Amino acid sequence: MVNKCLTTWGFNSSSFTAEPLAHSAMWSVTVERNASQLGDLKTGYIFGVGISFEKLLAKEQVGMNSASYGIVCTGGNLVYAHNGKIEQLMRLDGLPVSLTVYCKTDQSEGIILAYTVTDATWGDVLKGKKVLDQSQQCEVFPVFTVSQRVKMQFPTYV
Repeated sequence: MVNKCLTTWGFNSSSFTAEPLAHSAMWSVTVERNASQLGDLKTGYIFGVGISFEKLLAKEQVGMNSASYGIVCTGGNLVYAHNGKIEQLMRLDGLPVSLTVYCKTDQSEGIILAYTVTDATWGDVLKGKKVLDQSQQCEVFPVFTVSQRVKMQFPTYV
């Protein structure tokens, strides 16, 4: 098994939708400052990582519609977002930050979305989970949104 890393740069909030999950899964994302621009973490929507019950269009943002749920950096804060509503998690003073997302799809009470956030600036770790009420069987897609201010690295295992 070789550890590789896929790096992507966002362009004015580009969203990516991965293949639907066949079973419970876990993935990690590292968000780093874009060296070619001095992005301000306190201005606007910077990035989002999560899941969606439908494919996101390229310009949709994670957590800002009724189908997606995620951890979002907006206005200098990490928040849990769904349908444009946000729940404050922690202040984000700087990058890099690593997010690990775990989605458990085989629960009778709903789909579990768990997360771990590691702030590399001062080593803080934040953990949490949400039970998503999804009574009907549907596809679950990992989704990511990045802006031009940051780059995201997705570790891949081949």
